[in-house]
Amino acid sequence: MTPSTMAESTHSSSSNTPPPPPSATAPQTTRRWWRWPLFLSAIFTVLLSLLLVQLDTFDAARYPSDELAKKPVFVAPRTNPRVLHGSEKIGEGRLLGPEDIVFDPELGVVYTSCEDGWIKRVGVNGSGVVEDWVNTGGRPLGLALGYSGEVYVADAFKVSN
Repeated sequence: MTPSTMAESTHSSSSNTPPPPPSATAPQTTRRWWRWPLFLSAIFTVLLSLLLVQLDTFDAARYPSDELAKKPVFVAPRTNPRVLHGSEKIGEGRLLGPEDIVFDPELGVVYTSCEDGWIKRVGVNGSGVVEDWVNTGGRPLGLALGYSGEVYVADAFKVSN
């Protein structure tokens, strides 16, 4: 035995790994055969749609100006005299810069937050009495009525982190 054949025989007998299967060494073109037809059909679809868009010429028809002259132009009135029809003015002149209102149907009052810090209660059952209810000491900007009749106030100066 020559030293090269001896090295080959010892090398092949010492390795415990089996030879690779024939499918692992074959080219991987069989797995990607579908990509080219898909790519070509996508390109064909895009080119066909571009061609159809270029062939379709759409020109809008001109609207005849004599049709516009037949109908008078409607001008809305500057004021609507019926806008406050059936409404009742309450607390007029007695509320300083009202920001928000909330109506309590159980008590029949309207709560309003004013810019001077007061939340005022206004009766709406024909009395129209305006009473100073609570002074927040800040700037109440929003009001909400809770389920149990609580009045929630959003005050701009009393924000907590």
